[in-house]
Amino acid sequence: MKYFLIILCLYYLKDIFMIQRIQTVYLLFVFIVCIALFFTPISLYKNVTKNLNDTNTSQDIIKYDLRGLKRLSAGTEIKLVTIYAIPGIVATIGAIAFITMLLFKRRSLQLKLCKLLLILNILLILMLLFYVEKEVNAISNTWTATYLIGMYIPIVTLFLLYLANGSIKKDDDLVKSSDRLR
Repeated sequence: MKYFLIILCLYYLKDIFMIQRIQTVYLLFVFIVCIALFFTPISLYKNVTKNLNDTNTSQDIIKYDLRGLKRLSAGTEIKLVTIYAIPGIVATIGAIAFITMLLFKRRSLQLKLCKLLLILNILLILMLLFYVEKEVNAISNTWTATYLIGMYIPIVTLFLLYLANGSIKKDDDLVKSSDRLR
């Protein structure tokens, strides 16, 4: 019954979103992945210190998600730094992807917005790699990084945007070639 309702909703929304075009599906996935990125951890940083007798080890962990850097030690969670630029870029990518999905009749604007999304996504990947590392290294240089699924989601998004850009270009070329035949 649940799947029937989903299919029924998609059937009635097909005129609004133009779901039968593949670039709309790619942009919809980008939008969904941007929302999912707000709820997934991006990286963990571990700092293991050993005592002199090597029997006890204490482990500090810094977790990064889009809400900021948090230190997890002894069962408590202490918020260290809130980084506002990265969640802002993720929200911007999601919003522009949704808007681009609705602009299916204006392919040239859709193509430009998709290229803007590609640039923003590359900027997001670079900020995740360098800015977060800088913030963690400002605390201490002895942290080892473990990248979680949230770090790889922007790479998947970059691939989806590349496919959407190619599909929009192909669709635009098809419409231009049919205009020449008239």
